[in-house]
Parts: sequence; structure tokens; C-alpha cells
Amino acid sequence: MSWNYRIMRRYPPESPENYYYDIVEVIYGEDGRPMMWTETTLPQVSDLDLDLENNHPDFDEDYFVRESLKMQFSRMAQDIDARAPLLDEHDFEPGGIYADHPDMKKFIEVAKAYEDGDEEALEEYGLIDIDIEEIRKRFAPDEDDEDDATSRT
Repeated sequence: MSWNYRIMRRYPPESPENYYYDIVEVIYGEDGRPMMWTETTLPQVSDLDLDLENNHPDFDEDYFVRESLKMQFSRMAQDIDARAPLLDEHDFEPGGIYADHPDMKKFIEVAKAYEDGDEEALEEYGLIDIDIEEIRKRFAPDEDDEDDATSRT
């Protein structure tokens, strides 16, 4: 799967006869056709990004943040200027040209199998059970961790 930014015609739920254009993230199936979309968040640099990059003494946080945001906005601008046709939110709804994408159906089936704890289905998809609590414990900062993001000044 891959993704990029696209321009999409959107319809406000409170007045569906009106529309506006928005930048969204579009996820493509293995066949290269759009299979789903999601709201776009503005580019950002998180404390995790900083922690991953801050591994040498001459790290310049201001420079890193500026360059990261410029790169993200640049990608967004390149994607929406790619001359791809504008999308329409209704095309992803039942009966739309992107509805019922086979990769999306599989994605929904896998998500449901995880939600239901259906080990047989997960095994059929070749997936292993992930212990979310173990992951949280493993990556949660220690209470006495001085490098915790909340202790930044």
C-alpha cells in the first residue's frame, strides 16, 4: 500500500447540498487505486521525532523543526500539484467508484478479527497476536526519566 495527499470535494453533514474542497490523505490498494481516505492533520514535529534525531551533541532543534515542517509542507504541495483528478467524498461511499475495494474489504476483515480476538482468522491472515499492554510498558518513559518530553524546557 502507498499514500499521498489529494484534493477532495467534501460535504458538510449539516448541509450536504453544499460542498468544499479539502486536502486529505488517500491510501491506495496494491492495484494503485484509491481504497480509503482520512482527514489530513497539519504537518507536525512531535517530541518522538525530536528524541529519535537528538542523538548527537551538535543537534539544533530549531533547525530540525523548521526543516522537517518545510519538507512535510513541500510534500503536500507536490502531491496536490501532481495533476491527478480531484476526488469526491461520495466516490468512497457505497455505490461509489472506489467503494468495495478488495484491499479495503480485507483491511476491514483483519480489523474485525483483531477486535473480536478471532485467533483462527488472524492465523489465516498470517498475523500474530500483538500484546498492546506489553508494548505500552516497554516504551512508556520511566517516572524518573529526565529525558521525558514533559521535562523539556
